Amino acid sequence: MAIPVEFEQVTTNAPDGAQMGKSATEKNAFYGSTPVVQPASGDQAVASATATAAGVTQVAVTDSLNGATFTGTALLTSATPTVDELEAIAGMLGLAVNAAGTDIAAQKVELDQLITDVAGLITLSNQLRSELVTLGLIKGAA
Repeated sequence: MAIPVEFEQVTTNAPDGAQMGKSATEKNAFYGSTPVVQPASGDQAVASATATAAGVTQVAVTDSLNGATFTGTALLTSATPTVDELEAIAGMLGLAVNAAGTDIAAQKVELDQLITDVAGLITLSNQLRSELVTLGLIKGAA
């Protein structure tokens, strides 16, 4: 038994496909919503993410007495530190504090950029949602 078909085809299976609307000003709608022209908004612009990870500063201290450079991994050569090693540790701590301040400032710049990027994505998402609701392609709420 054949099932009765009570709908119209939008396409006629043309070899080049089908098109809805001949121009951006022709009104279309879906699922019983009010026909509207093609939505256009500056908020539809491509959203881009420009935030990058800020690098961490590697601190190096050169011992003024013997020219040895310490980079923070092997500062002590024995269980009893020498004066040179203690001086290097003190210098490293001072440089590390300064470097940490610089790193924190760089991370804040990148975090601020990330916040701006996410805000742009939210704006785009909300605009697209609004236009899909207007066209009747999504309901928008349960």
